[in-house]
Amino acid sequence: MLIRGLIPALLCAPLALALDLSNAKILSAPNATPREQLAARVLQEEIARRAQITLPLSTAAAPPAAGPAITLRNTRTAPAEGFRIETTATGVTIHGNDERGLLFGAGYLLRKLELERGRINLPSPLNLTTAPQVKLRGHQLGYRPKTNSYDGWNEAQWEQYIRELALFGTNAIELILPAPTTTPTPPTSPLPPWT
Repeated sequence: MLIRGLIPALLCAPLALALDLSNAKILSAPNATPREQLAARVLQEEIARRAQITLPLSTAAAPPAAGPAITLRNTRTAPAEGFRIETTATGVTIHGNDERGLLFGAGYLLRKLELERGRINLPSPLNLTTAPQVKLRGHQLGYRPKTNSYDGWNEAQWEQYIRELALFGTNAIELILPAPTTTPTPPTSPLPPWT
């Protein structure tokens, strides 16, 4: 009896369909601050890097009448660095509690998207509200010839790594320079010597 009642209920339940964002616009508020505009630009650049699609950036008070949109809005609410993401049939809205929350929300969306050459897909709707549990979420980078990694990176690799740390919610980075008793610049470094 239970199984007979369950099957029709499952068949009638609305399915969470994927949202194709391959032709979306990325929208910022008309009064967006430079950092809020940067969050939109970082999202655009990271999507382009992974899907080879550069979504257009625009400022608008409301989503467009036609076509999907990824909308970024700063709600200027507490708690600090938190965000809310809402999905509708026509797009996704990231509500950052502040400028950093907007960037962290963009990073969260980026991690949930299915990105491949020529396609941007949100496999299931996102409807969540979240905020960091601790204020300081840092990462140390040891720049010396002991890690066999950081010391061989060029500037573009450093920038991308730091960008990805920020997109994952890191809000502090400490660069540990070589000790004065060691080589001032690691021998594998393509970067100029420290001054």
